[in-house]
Amino acid sequence: MAKQPEIRILEIPEGELRPMFIKASHVPRLIIGVSKEHLANMRSNGAGPKYHVAGDTGNGGAIYYRPEDLEKYFGAHPVQTTNEPIPVKELKAV
Repeated sequence: MAKQPEIRILEIPEGELRPMFIKASHVPRLIIGVSKEHLANMRSNGAGPKYHVAGDTGNGGAIYYRPEDLEKYFGAHPVQTTNEPIPVKELKAV
């Protein structure tokens, strides 16, 4: 099975203008580990974040995402980890 890419969301600093929409081809610059091909595969399978089509949907209209939809989708399942070592059971001599 193919290894899933590491995904990190880059934050836009407070006070900077936040885009209303992000073109699908620009998403990989904002979310490390997500390619435009991966997004296209998710769309074709009816999965992934909500998206918007500008132009003729039958002739390859441009695909756009809202930043909050990307954050909601990719941030939906955070995993809390800890730096504590995993306890190892003591081995008894036989």
